[in-house]
Amino acid sequence: MKEPDFGNQIKFLNLIKKMQERNFKIILTSHHPRHIKYLGFDVLMLRNGKILEFGKNEILNPQNISKLYGVDYEKYKEIL
Repeated sequence: MKEPDFGNQIKFLNLIKKMQERNFKIILTSHHPRHIKYLGFDVLMLRNGKILEFGKNEILNPQNISKLYGVDYEKYKEIL
């Protein structure tokens, strides 16, 4: 039986964490802010090819996520 996608996402994120612990340098692109928060990466937020924000993963807050995706994050945070 094939595992659900959610399980594979967690396995992939944990593999990246192990690589970080072994001092690998990783650049990851993602459309999933929670993945980046989980990994604790520094964040470069791009919108229309321009830098919106850059910094520690604390910049992944509702206001910046709303600006980045052009939606009201607070309205949809339960399903994301």
